[in-house]
Amino acid sequence: SQSSIKYSDDESQSEGEADRYFLHARVLYQTISFLRLNHELFDDDVGSLGVDLIRYESLSSLDSNIRQRLIERNYQILIS
Repeated sequence: SQSSIKYSDDESQSEGEADRYFLHARVLYQTISFLRLNHELFDDDVGSLGVDLIRYESLSSLDSNIRQRLIERNYQILIS
């Protein structure tokens, strides 16, 4: 009887995690759409904004000088 209660709690916890990940994905999608489509945020010569998602772990594994050059050369803004 207790195992069925535990199973029910685990199932409920899994559904809660799935809901949380779905919400995070939706907020990320809305944020990226806003940044890409809001032309008033940027200079006229830039036009629409291209967006790259980069994992922090990927950047942190680079030498600090290389990381800095990469960011300065390729990106106009950085959101962390």
